[in-house]
Amino acid sequence: MTAARRFDSIPFSEIKRELTDWLEPGRIPVGMVTILGGDPGLGKSQWTCLLAARLSRGELGPPGITLMLTAEDDPSRTIKPRLEAAEADVSLIRIVRAANSDGFALPDDVVELDRIAGETHARLIVIDPVSAHLSEKINSWRDSEVRSALRPLSDLAERYQCAVLAVMHLNKGTGMQVLYRLSGSVGFSGAPRSVLFFARDPDDPDGVAGRRRALSHEKCNVGPESSTLLYEIEPILIPARDDEPAVNVSRLKLIGESQRRGNELLGFSDGDERSAVEEAMDFLRAELAAGPRERGDVVKAARAEGHYSDKTLRTARERLGVTVSRAGFPSRSYWHLSGAQPLWAPLQTDLEGHDWPNPHSSTGSEASNGHPGPSRALSPDMGTTGEIELLEEADELVRRGEAAWV
Repeated sequence: MTAARRFDSIPFSEIKRELTDWLEPGRIPVGMVTILGGDPGLGKSQWTCLLAARLSRGELGPPGITLMLTAEDDPSRTIKPRLEAAEADVSLIRIVRAANSDGFALPDDVVELDRIAGETHARLIVIDPVSAHLSEKINSWRDSEVRSALRPLSDLAERYQCAVLAVMHLNKGTGMQVLYRLSGSVGFSGAPRSVLFFARDPDDPDGVAGRRRALSHEKCNVGPESSTLLYEIEPILIPARDDEPAVNVSRLKLIGESQRRGNELLGFSDGDERSAVEEAMDFLRAELAAGPRERGDVVKAARAEGHYSDKTLRTARERLGVTVSRAGFPSRSYWHLSGAQPLWAPLQTDLEGHDWPNPHSSTGSEASNGHPGPSRALSPDMGTTGEIELLEEADELVRRGEAAWV
Protein backbone atom coordinates (compact mmCIF):
# COMPACT_ATOMS: atom_id res chain seq x y z
CA MET A 1 0.00 0.00 0.00
CA THR A 2 1.36 3.40 -0.97
CA ALA A 3 2.10 5.65 1.99
CA ALA A 4 -0.09 8.73 2.25
CA ARG A 5 1.59 12.03 1.45
CA ARG A 6 2.12 14.43 4.33
CA PHE A 7 0.51 17.87 4.33
CA ASP A 8 0.93 20.81 6.68
CA SER A 9 -1.34 23.73 7.54
CA ILE A 10 0.37 27.12 7.28
CA PRO A 11 -1.16 30.27 8.80
CA PHE A 12 -1.38 33.20 6.41
CA SER A 13 0.49 35.27 8.97
CA GLU A 14 3.59 33.35 7.81
CA ILE A 15 2.96 33.93 4.10
CA LYS A 16 4.66 37.02 2.67
CA ARG A 17 2.48 39.31 0.58
CA GLU A 18 3.96 39.97 -2.87
CA LEU A 19 3.22 42.20 -5.84
CA THR A 20 2.50 40.81 -9.29
CA ASP A 21 5.16 41.49 -11.91
CA TRP A 22 4.02 42.15 -15.46
CA LEU A 23 5.59 41.59 -18.88
CA GLU A 24 2.90 43.55 -20.74
CA PRO A 25 1.68 45.92 -17.99
CA GLY A 26 -1.75 44.91 -16.69
CA ARG A 27 -2.28 42.22 -19.32
CA ILE A 28 0.43 39.53 -19.22
CA PRO A 29 1.62 38.59 -15.71
CA VAL A 30 5.09 37.18 -15.11
CA GLY A 31 5.26 33.69 -13.64
CA MET A 32 1.84 32.71 -14.98
CA VAL A 33 0.04 31.46 -18.10
CA THR A 34 -1.94 33.86 -20.31
CA ILE A 35 -4.29 32.81 -23.12
CA LEU A 36 -4.71 34.82 -26.34
CA GLY A 37 -7.82 33.75 -28.26
CA GLY A 38 -9.19 34.77 -31.63
CA ASP A 39 -10.44 33.60 -35.00
CA PRO A 40 -7.88 32.40 -37.57
CA GLY A 41 -6.22 34.92 -39.86
CA LEU A 42 -6.97 38.09 -37.90
CA GLY A 43 -3.51 38.78 -36.48
CA LYS A 44 -3.04 36.88 -33.19
CA SER A 45 0.36 35.60 -34.27
CA GLN A 46 1.35 39.06 -35.49
CA TRP A 47 0.56 40.39 -32.04
CA THR A 48 2.84 37.78 -30.44
CA CYS A 49 5.60 38.89 -32.84
CA LEU A 50 5.00 42.51 -31.85
CA LEU A 51 5.19 41.55 -28.17
CA ALA A 52 8.45 39.62 -28.69
CA ALA A 53 9.87 42.54 -30.68
CA ARG A 54 9.05 45.02 -27.93
CA LEU A 55 10.70 42.74 -25.36
CA SER A 56 13.82 42.43 -27.53
CA ARG A 57 14.02 46.23 -27.92
CA GLY A 58 13.87 46.83 -24.18
CA GLU A 59 10.37 48.36 -24.14
CA LEU A 60 9.14 45.84 -21.55
CA GLY A 61 12.03 46.13 -19.12
CA PRO A 62 15.58 44.97 -19.93
CA PRO A 63 15.89 43.34 -23.38
CA GLY A 64 14.95 39.68 -22.98
CA ILE A 65 14.77 36.38 -24.83
CA THR A 66 11.57 34.94 -26.28
CA LEU A 67 11.09 31.24 -27.02
CA MET A 68 8.55 30.46 -29.77
CA LEU A 69 6.81 27.15 -30.43
CA THR A 70 4.73 27.25 -33.60
CA ALA A 71 2.76 24.58 -35.43
CA GLU A 72 1.16 26.65 -38.20
CA ASP A 73 3.49 29.45 -39.38
CA ASP A 74 6.73 28.84 -41.26
CA PRO A 75 9.72 30.25 -39.33
CA SER A 76 11.58 31.53 -42.42
CA ARG A 77 8.68 32.63 -44.64
CA THR A 78 6.30 34.06 -42.06
CA ILE A 79 7.64 34.50 -38.53
CA LYS A 80 11.06 36.04 -39.25
CA PRO A 81 9.67 38.60 -41.75
CA ARG A 82 7.01 39.59 -39.21
CA LEU A 83 9.63 40.00 -36.50
CA GLU A 84 11.78 42.13 -38.81
CA ALA A 85 8.75 44.23 -39.74
CA ALA A 86 8.19 44.83 -36.02
CA GLU A 87 11.84 45.94 -35.74
CA ALA A 88 12.81 43.09 -33.43
CA ASP A 89 16.31 42.15 -32.39
CA VAL A 90 15.94 38.67 -33.89
CA SER A 91 19.04 37.42 -32.09
CA LEU A 92 16.97 37.48 -28.89
CA ILE A 93 14.02 35.49 -30.33
CA ARG A 94 14.39 31.74 -30.76
CA ILE A 95 12.30 29.04 -32.39
CA VAL A 96 12.01 25.81 -30.34
CA ARG A 97 11.84 22.63 -32.38
CA ALA A 98 12.77 18.99 -32.01
CA ALA A 99 15.87 17.54 -33.65
CA ASN A 100 13.60 15.11 -35.53
CA SER A 101 10.28 15.85 -37.22
CA ASP A 102 8.23 15.24 -34.09
CA GLY A 103 6.45 18.29 -32.72
CA PHE A 104 6.44 19.57 -29.15
CA ALA A 105 3.73 17.87 -27.06
CA LEU A 106 2.16 19.03 -23.81
CA PRO A 107 2.66 17.94 -21.11
CA ASP A 108 5.19 15.28 -22.23
CA ASP A 109 7.92 17.63 -23.48
CA VAL A 110 7.73 20.30 -20.79
CA VAL A 111 10.91 18.86 -19.27
CA GLU A 112 12.83 19.87 -22.40
CA LEU A 113 11.17 23.28 -22.51
CA ASP A 114 12.09 23.69 -18.84
CA ARG A 115 15.72 22.95 -19.67
CA ILE A 116 15.83 25.46 -22.54
CA ALA A 117 14.07 28.15 -20.51
CA GLY A 118 16.60 27.69 -17.72
CA GLU A 119 19.60 27.79 -20.08
CA THR A 120 18.43 30.87 -22.00
CA HIS A 121 16.85 32.78 -19.07
CA ALA A 122 13.83 33.36 -21.33
CA ARG A 123 11.35 36.00 -20.21
CA LEU A 124 8.57 35.05 -22.66
CA ILE A 125 7.42 31.70 -24.08
CA VAL A 126 4.87 31.72 -26.93
CA ILE A 127 2.96 28.52 -27.83
CA ASP A 128 1.01 29.01 -31.07
CA PRO A 129 -1.54 27.45 -31.07
CA VAL A 130 -1.62 25.49 -27.84
CA SER A 131 -4.19 23.00 -29.20
CA ALA A 132 -1.69 21.81 -31.85
CA HIS A 133 0.87 21.15 -29.13
CA LEU A 134 -1.32 18.96 -26.91
CA SER A 135 -0.35 15.31 -26.58
CA GLU A 136 -2.68 12.88 -28.36
CA LYS A 137 -3.65 11.45 -24.97
CA ILE A 138 -5.11 14.82 -23.89
CA ASN A 139 -8.83 15.32 -24.55
CA SER A 140 -9.13 19.08 -25.07
CA TRP A 141 -12.84 18.95 -24.09
CA ARG A 142 -12.17 17.52 -20.62
CA ASP A 143 -11.48 20.09 -17.93
CA SER A 144 -9.26 17.87 -15.79
CA GLU A 145 -7.05 16.84 -18.72
CA VAL A 146 -6.68 20.42 -19.98
CA ARG A 147 -5.63 21.57 -16.52
CA SER A 148 -3.14 18.70 -16.23
CA ALA A 149 -1.57 19.82 -19.53
CA LEU A 150 -1.39 23.50 -18.55
CA ARG A 151 -0.21 22.99 -14.97
CA PRO A 152 3.43 22.15 -15.90
CA LEU A 153 3.55 25.36 -17.96
CA SER A 154 2.35 27.33 -14.97
CA ASP A 155 4.98 25.67 -12.77
CA LEU A 156 7.68 26.47 -15.34
CA ALA A 157 6.60 30.09 -15.58
CA GLU A 158 6.69 30.49 -11.82
CA ARG A 159 10.04 28.73 -11.44
CA TYR A 160 11.86 30.93 -13.99
CA GLN A 161 9.71 34.04 -13.53
CA CYS A 162 8.84 34.22 -17.21
CA ALA A 163 5.51 34.77 -18.95
CA VAL A 164 3.84 31.98 -20.96
CA LEU A 165 1.48 33.12 -23.73
CA ALA A 166 -0.65 30.35 -25.28
CA VAL A 167 -2.54 31.17 -28.48
CA MET A 168 -5.94 29.59 -29.19
CA HIS A 169 -8.56 29.57 -31.93
CA LEU A 170 -12.23 30.12 -31.16
CA ASN A 171 -15.04 27.62 -31.57
CA LYS A 172 -17.87 28.20 -34.04
CA GLY A 173 -20.47 28.77 -31.36
CA THR A 174 -22.77 31.76 -31.49
CA GLY A 175 -24.72 33.27 -28.65
CA MET A 176 -21.94 32.45 -26.18
CA GLN A 177 -20.20 34.69 -23.70
CA VAL A 178 -16.64 35.46 -24.70
CA LEU A 179 -14.85 33.21 -22.19
CA TYR A 180 -16.78 30.20 -23.57
CA ARG A 181 -15.65 30.87 -27.14
CA LEU A 182 -12.23 29.27 -26.67
CA SER A 183 -12.19 25.98 -28.55
CA GLY A 184 -12.30 23.15 -26.02
CA SER A 185 -12.90 22.77 -22.32
CA VAL A 186 -13.67 25.71 -20.05
CA GLY A 187 -10.34 24.81 -18.44
CA PHE A 188 -8.63 26.88 -21.14
CA SER A 189 -10.21 30.00 -19.66
CA GLY A 190 -10.31 28.78 -16.04
CA ALA A 191 -6.69 27.67 -15.52
CA PRO A 192 -4.81 30.69 -16.99
CA ARG A 193 -4.56 33.78 -14.81
CA SER A 194 -5.16 36.20 -17.68
CA VAL A 195 -7.20 35.83 -20.89
CA LEU A 196 -7.02 38.13 -23.94
CA PHE A 197 -9.06 38.13 -27.15
CA PHE A 198 -8.10 39.44 -30.58
CA ALA A 199 -10.91 40.39 -32.97
CA ARG A 200 -11.98 42.74 -35.74
CA ASP A 201 -12.93 46.22 -34.68
CA PRO A 202 -16.70 46.47 -35.27
CA ASP A 203 -16.29 50.25 -35.61
CA ASP A 204 -13.87 49.93 -38.52
CA PRO A 205 -15.24 52.23 -41.28
CA ASP A 206 -14.16 49.66 -43.87
CA GLY A 207 -16.21 46.89 -42.23
CA VAL A 208 -15.05 43.28 -42.41
CA ALA A 209 -12.54 44.21 -45.12
CA GLY A 210 -10.92 46.75 -42.82
CA ARG A 211 -7.51 46.51 -41.19
CA ARG A 212 -8.40 47.56 -37.67
CA ARG A 213 -8.15 45.02 -34.86
CA ALA A 214 -9.05 45.08 -31.17
CA LEU A 215 -7.35 43.38 -28.23
CA SER A 216 -9.71 42.94 -25.27
CA HIS A 217 -8.78 41.82 -21.77
CA GLU A 218 -11.53 39.54 -20.47
CA LYS A 219 -10.13 37.85 -17.37
CA CYS A 220 -7.46 38.62 -14.80
CA ASN A 221 -7.05 36.89 -11.45
CA VAL A 222 -4.23 39.14 -10.29
CA GLY A 223 -5.58 42.58 -11.10
CA PRO A 224 -8.33 44.50 -12.89
CA GLU A 225 -9.01 43.94 -16.59
CA SER A 226 -7.22 46.47 -18.77
CA SER A 227 -8.75 48.61 -21.49
CA THR A 228 -9.29 47.35 -25.05
CA LEU A 229 -6.47 48.33 -27.41
CA LEU A 230 -6.92 49.18 -31.09
CA TYR A 231 -4.39 48.22 -33.74
CA GLU A 232 -4.15 48.69 -37.49
CA ILE A 233 -2.52 46.22 -39.86
CA GLU A 234 0.15 48.09 -41.79
CA PRO A 235 1.74 46.60 -44.95
CA ILE A 236 5.51 46.92 -45.22
CA LEU A 237 8.30 45.77 -47.56
CA ILE A 238 11.33 44.12 -45.99
CA PRO A 239 14.20 44.96 -48.39
CA ALA A 240 16.61 42.36 -49.74
CA ARG A 241 19.77 41.86 -47.72
CA ASP A 242 22.81 39.65 -48.36
CA ASP A 243 21.36 36.34 -49.56
CA GLU A 244 17.83 37.04 -48.27
CA PRO A 245 15.11 38.20 -50.72
CA ALA A 246 12.79 41.19 -50.33
CA VAL A 247 9.47 40.22 -48.72
CA ASN A 248 6.08 41.92 -48.55
CA VAL A 249 4.69 41.50 -45.05
CA SER A 250 2.59 43.41 -42.53
CA ARG A 251 2.80 44.54 -38.91
CA LEU A 252 0.48 45.85 -36.22
CA LYS A 253 0.49 49.51 -35.26
CA LEU A 254 -1.14 50.67 -32.01
CA ILE A 255 -3.60 53.46 -32.80
CA GLY A 256 -5.60 53.90 -29.57
CA GLU A 257 -8.21 52.38 -27.29
CA SER A 258 -11.83 51.27 -27.58
CA GLN A 259 -14.76 51.16 -25.17
CA ARG A 260 -15.84 47.83 -26.66
CA ARG A 261 -15.44 44.64 -24.65
CA GLY A 262 -15.07 41.05 -25.79
CA ASN A 263 -18.78 40.21 -25.90
CA GLU A 264 -19.41 43.13 -28.26
CA LEU A 265 -16.36 42.34 -30.37
CA LEU A 266 -17.52 38.76 -30.90
CA GLY A 267 -21.18 39.64 -31.47
CA PHE A 268 -22.66 38.32 -28.23
CA SER A 269 -25.80 39.87 -26.79
CA ASP A 270 -27.25 39.17 -23.34
CA GLY A 271 -30.29 37.47 -24.86
CA ASP A 272 -28.19 34.91 -26.75
CA GLU A 273 -26.51 33.04 -23.91
CA ARG A 274 -25.72 29.49 -24.91
CA SER A 275 -28.08 26.97 -23.41
CA ALA A 276 -26.96 24.56 -20.73
CA VAL A 277 -28.24 21.70 -22.89
CA GLU A 278 -25.84 22.59 -25.73
CA GLU A 279 -22.94 22.70 -23.28
CA ALA A 280 -23.99 19.32 -21.88
CA MET A 281 -24.14 17.89 -25.42
CA ASP A 282 -20.54 18.96 -26.01
CA PHE A 283 -19.62 17.36 -22.70
CA LEU A 284 -21.25 14.04 -23.67
CA ARG A 285 -19.53 14.01 -27.07
CA ALA A 286 -16.18 14.27 -25.31
CA GLU A 287 -17.00 11.77 -22.56
CA LEU A 288 -18.29 9.10 -24.95
CA ALA A 289 -15.82 9.66 -27.79
CA ALA A 290 -13.65 6.71 -26.74
CA GLY A 291 -16.53 4.27 -26.27
CA PRO A 292 -19.25 3.22 -23.80
CA ARG A 293 -19.16 4.60 -20.26
CA GLU A 294 -21.11 3.50 -17.21
CA ARG A 295 -23.91 5.95 -16.53
CA GLY A 296 -22.79 6.59 -12.95
CA ASP A 297 -19.30 7.58 -14.10
CA VAL A 298 -20.71 9.97 -16.71
CA VAL A 299 -23.05 11.61 -14.21
CA LYS A 300 -20.24 11.98 -11.69
CA ALA A 301 -17.99 13.62 -14.29
CA ALA A 302 -20.85 15.89 -15.40
CA ARG A 303 -21.42 17.14 -11.88
CA ALA A 304 -17.68 17.71 -11.44
CA GLU A 305 -17.72 19.99 -14.50
CA GLY A 306 -20.83 21.90 -13.47
CA HIS A 307 -23.63 20.04 -15.33
CA TYR A 308 -25.61 19.55 -12.11
CA SER A 309 -29.11 19.16 -13.46
CA ASP A 310 -30.20 15.60 -14.19
CA LYS A 311 -32.89 17.03 -16.47
CA THR A 312 -30.31 18.97 -18.50
CA LEU A 313 -28.11 15.92 -18.89
CA ARG A 314 -31.09 13.73 -19.84
CA THR A 315 -32.25 16.25 -22.46
CA ALA A 316 -28.73 16.50 -23.88
CA ARG A 317 -28.52 12.71 -24.03
CA GLU A 318 -31.81 12.46 -25.93
CA ARG A 319 -30.96 15.23 -28.40
CA LEU A 320 -27.58 13.68 -29.08
CA GLY A 321 -29.15 10.28 -29.64
CA VAL A 322 -27.11 8.52 -26.97
CA THR A 323 -27.94 4.82 -26.78
CA VAL A 324 -28.44 3.25 -23.35
CA SER A 325 -27.45 -0.38 -22.81
CA ARG A 326 -27.59 -2.63 -19.76
CA ALA A 327 -25.06 -5.28 -18.88
CA GLY A 328 -23.40 -7.08 -15.99
CA PHE A 329 -24.27 -8.76 -12.72
CA PRO A 330 -25.56 -6.73 -11.00
CA SER A 331 -27.00 -5.06 -14.06
CA ARG A 332 -25.58 -1.62 -14.85
CA SER A 333 -26.54 1.07 -17.33
CA TYR A 334 -24.03 2.16 -20.01
CA TRP A 335 -24.17 5.10 -22.43
CA HIS A 336 -22.63 5.21 -25.87
CA LEU A 337 -22.98 7.39 -28.95
CA SER A 338 -25.40 6.13 -31.58
CA GLY A 339 -23.58 4.08 -34.17
CA ALA A 340 -20.79 3.13 -31.77
CA GLN A 341 -20.42 -0.54 -31.01
CA PRO A 342 -20.83 -1.51 -27.32
CA LEU A 343 -17.60 -3.22 -26.29
CA TRP A 344 -19.08 -6.34 -24.69
CA ALA A 345 -17.49 -9.75 -25.17
CA PRO A 346 -19.22 -12.18 -27.60
CA LEU A 347 -19.84 -14.52 -24.64
CA GLN A 348 -20.00 -13.36 -21.02
CA THR A 349 -19.86 -15.41 -17.81
CA ASP A 350 -21.75 -14.36 -14.71
CA LEU A 351 -20.55 -14.74 -11.13
CA GLU A 352 -22.11 -18.19 -10.83
CA GLY A 353 -20.28 -19.48 -13.91
CA HIS A 354 -23.21 -19.31 -16.34
CA ASP A 355 -22.42 -18.26 -19.92
CA TRP A 356 -24.62 -15.63 -21.57
CA PRO A 357 -24.59 -14.81 -25.28
CA ASN A 358 -24.05 -11.19 -26.28
CA PRO A 359 -26.89 -9.86 -28.45
CA HIS A 360 -24.36 -7.66 -30.28
CA SER A 361 -21.88 -10.47 -30.99
CA SER A 362 -22.76 -10.64 -34.71
CA THR A 363 -20.74 -7.44 -35.20
CA GLY A 364 -17.59 -9.07 -33.93
CA SER A 365 -16.97 -6.61 -31.14
CA GLU A 366 -14.02 -7.02 -28.79
CA ALA A 367 -14.27 -7.73 -25.10
CA SER A 368 -14.29 -4.90 -22.64
CA ASN A 369 -12.72 -4.80 -19.20
CA GLY A 370 -14.89 -5.43 -16.17
CA HIS A 371 -18.33 -5.64 -17.83
CA PRO A 372 -19.46 -9.23 -17.21
CA GLY A 373 -22.92 -10.50 -17.96
CA PRO A 374 -25.52 -10.09 -20.68
CA SER A 375 -26.29 -6.76 -22.24
CA ARG A 376 -29.61 -5.39 -23.38
CA ALA A 377 -29.72 -2.38 -25.64
CA LEU A 378 -32.31 0.19 -24.67
CA SER A 379 -32.22 2.25 -27.83
CA PRO A 380 -35.28 4.42 -28.57
CA ASP A 381 -36.98 1.61 -30.49
CA MET A 382 -36.48 -0.93 -27.66
CA GLY A 383 -37.55 1.03 -24.61
CA THR A 384 -39.28 4.26 -23.79
CA THR A 385 -37.55 7.13 -22.05
CA GLY A 386 -39.62 6.37 -18.97
CA GLU A 387 -38.46 2.75 -18.88
CA ILE A 388 -34.83 3.85 -19.21
CA GLU A 389 -35.22 6.35 -16.40
CA LEU A 390 -36.79 3.76 -14.08
CA LEU A 391 -33.91 1.38 -14.68
CA GLU A 392 -31.37 4.13 -14.11
CA GLU A 393 -33.10 5.13 -10.87
CA ALA A 394 -32.84 1.49 -9.82
CA ASP A 395 -29.11 1.62 -10.54
CA GLU A 396 -28.80 4.51 -8.11
CA LEU A 397 -30.64 2.57 -5.39
CA VAL A 398 -28.35 -0.41 -5.89
CA ARG A 399 -25.30 1.85 -5.81
CA ARG A 400 -26.41 3.36 -2.49
CA GLY A 401 -27.15 -0.07 -1.01
CA GLU A 402 -30.88 0.59 -0.72
CA ALA A 403 -31.82 -2.22 -3.12
CA ALA A 404 -30.29 -5.19 -4.91
CA TRP A 405 -30.68 -6.68 -8.39
CA VAL A 406 -32.19 -10.16 -8.28
